[in-house]
Amino acid sequence: MGERGQARRRLRERRRAREALLLDLGALVYKLHRQGKRAPELLQQKAAELTVVDDEVRELEYALDGGEAHEPELGEPATEEVAAAELEAALLAEGPEDDEPADAGR
Repeated sequence: MGERGQARRRLRERRRAREALLLDLGALVYKLHRQGKRAPELLQQKAAELTVVDDEVRELEYALDGGEAHEPELGEPATEEVAAAELEAALLAEGPEDDEPADAGR
């Protein structure tokens, strides 16, 4: 198999890995939300793992497309900053860490 064929195979493998990591991260966010828990360090770690694979996918796509930039697909973060902002918004939406109701001190 030629070099280009190997790159296409690697791209397919890395896309599958990216999809699995993305599903894993989404499931973790939802699980934490349902349990009323926060784990920003764990979420940052999982997002960093996803970013490494996503960067590799983008590099392979760029190389295989003859140097043309890849347009993000619908639902795909355009940049790492956007993904970080979305993650931060999700964490903020979970609310404060303590489990006491606001009127518990009355």
